[in-house]
Amino acid sequence: MSFYLPREGFETRKKLYLVWDSKSDGGFGDKLRGAIAAYQLCKKNNYEFILDGTDNTCGHFLKNIKSESIDIIRTQQPVNIMYDAPNKNFLYLETRVRELMSKSDSIFIDTNLCPANDNCISYKANILTDDEKLFARRVCEPTDELGAEVDQKIKSLPENYGIQHFRFKDDVFSNDINISNPIFMKCFNILKKKYKPTDVLLSNSNNFKQYAKENLHITTVECNDTLCKVEHIGLSNDYDSLKNSFVEFFVVTRAKYIISKSQYPWVSGFIKWPALIYDIPLESLN
Repeated sequence: MSFYLPREGFETRKKLYLVWDSKSDGGFGDKLRGAIAAYQLCKKNNYEFILDGTDNTCGHFLKNIKSESIDIIRTQQPVNIMYDAPNKNFLYLETRVRELMSKSDSIFIDTNLCPANDNCISYKANILTDDEKLFARRVCEPTDELGAEVDQKIKSLPENYGIQHFRFKDDVFSNDINISNPIFMKCFNILKKKYKPTDVLLSNSNNFKQYAKENLHITTVECNDTLCKVEHIGLSNDYDSLKNSFVEFFVVTRAKYIISKSQYPWVSGFIKWPALIYDIPLESLN
């Protein structure tokens, strides 16, 4: 799908394809920030912008990311322009794209670089324009089936709920943390001080959610009367767990506020980008 066409009255033959293919392993927050950055760049330089995630995990759950150019895209190897240092910023992305455009009128890239005014680490409110938010919301639109499931889940949650989010390291997805780890109780004590009865707890640790549910009676997102298993969107192939992760993402998008604690030094992209895209107040405890 073309998310940006050149402005009327301008002529350009240049196209930028942002490709989330089967080898794209970043989290959904990484993908969103890269898409917003690519959209900003194309608007600034008047390139046509096509985003395609047909062959990526996201293609199962998002409605608007399958393009009519998929046959062409599958013949290409996207150039990876990825964040691995503070100087890999929006200006770096623009420089690399212009280099590629000097050699071809159509380029195929994958990127997780951050939009203008963002440093990929901290959270700063109001850095996106209304147009950029509308673009990102269009990218995030769920399939009809997933949207219906999200609506059903939200009916079981408190009205006007807030999100308490605790993000442990990636290995917790497969080797869960438990109460014997000091970080577990440190996070629980933070939650105990911060939570409200109408809050919903999200975490990549089911042990943490279960403990908090038993001791604080906090609400969690459930699947068949038990905690939903979630997986990292860029690292797993388990369909049901990935679907649950997308359900939780869309639960976040309808929250009244978010409080987030991550074991990493950066604000979780899974939380940061919906906060920015859907104008949700976010308090980061990092």
